[in-house]
Amino acid sequence: VNVRRPQAIQIEATDLSGARFTEVRDDHFARVYQHEFDHLEGVLIIDRMNTMDRLKNRRLLRDLERS
Repeated sequence: VNVRRPQAIQIEATDLSGARFTEVRDDHFARVYQHEFDHLEGVLIIDRMNTMDRLKNRRLLRDLERS
């Protein structure tokens, strides 16, 4: 399933020593950060699926729900 995401992101974070920093990414890591943030927020790939993807994968989704 293709997930549409912004190509560039800006994050604000705190490093291990407590210093705050800002980082702007427009590469592969921008997607990685967004993917990992979804995990932290409890968002699953099925939450990001559009209607056509859900229809194409309905048997798989139904099997996942049953397991």
